[in-house]
Amino acid sequence: MGHFDDGETPHIGYLSAAELNKWTGHTIKLLAADTSEPGPGTDMAIALPAMFAQVERIYMLRRAVGARAAKEARVLPTGRPAKFNATTRAGAAQRIKDGAILEQVAAELGVSRSTLYRELRKHRESISHEG
Repeated sequence: MGHFDDGETPHIGYLSAAELNKWTGHTIKLLAADTSEPGPGTDMAIALPAMFAQVERIYMLRRAVGARAAKEARVLPTGRPAKFNATTRAGAAQRIKDGAILEQVAAELGVSRSTLYRELRKHRESISHEG
């Protein structure tokens, strides 16, 4: 399984419990398997929870895809709601034009500075297309 040959370079796979103990200093006890000693039981104590976690991840992703498809079938919005619309963009642009500090406006809107810059650029582009 994925072990360290030279003690530094990881190979594709998973860390054995002994390697995990070496790198983290933690010993795992699971299903009465002491992971401080290397061996097949120790490797199994690490591999089983990892396998269960991977299976749960697969089912979680399938549930998310199914939920999204159901929302789209009912013509409901999917994803995170937008924090900006044309009115919010125009208001932020006006506040900055009036002398407000960009970082303060971004904090009040609950967005990062880079997001505010991007939204202000969209606002400028929409104005130039209208005029």
